Amino acid sequence: MSVTIIRKTGLLGSGGFITLKIEGQQDKKVAGPSTELNLNSDQATIQAKLFGSKSNLLPVKDGQKVEISTRFWTLISLILVMISFSISSQILPSGYIFFSRIVLIVIFSLVYLIFPVYRLRLLPVIPNSN
Repeated sequence: MSVTIIRKTGLLGSGGFITLKIEGQQDKKVAGPSTELNLNSDQATIQAKLFGSKSNLLPVKDGQKVEISTRFWTLISLILVMISFSISSQILPSGYIFFSRIVLIVIFSLVYLIFPVYRLRLLPVIPNSN
């Protein structure tokens, strides 16, 4: 079985290889913008992972195309953390700035580990008309 993986993760997913969990076990690395995935069975369930963050589970069949993208909320949350860093230095006393930034980083990291950061979705396959 062959499945095409298309990676459109942008800034938040460009930091390394995305690992695909196949049926919860096998690991395949996705490095470039497009990768051909060869599987042994006719149907499989895949999930993308990167640095502890994960995606939804997606059942795939032979010949399908799957897109890995970053969810919109992850970009918004990153912007909110950067704004919070700026605001904390303006309104907090200097002794609390370091502590508040550590708390923000911990909360941000926990949210990324708990909620799906990436989204897997099937793309339409257009058959060749020869």
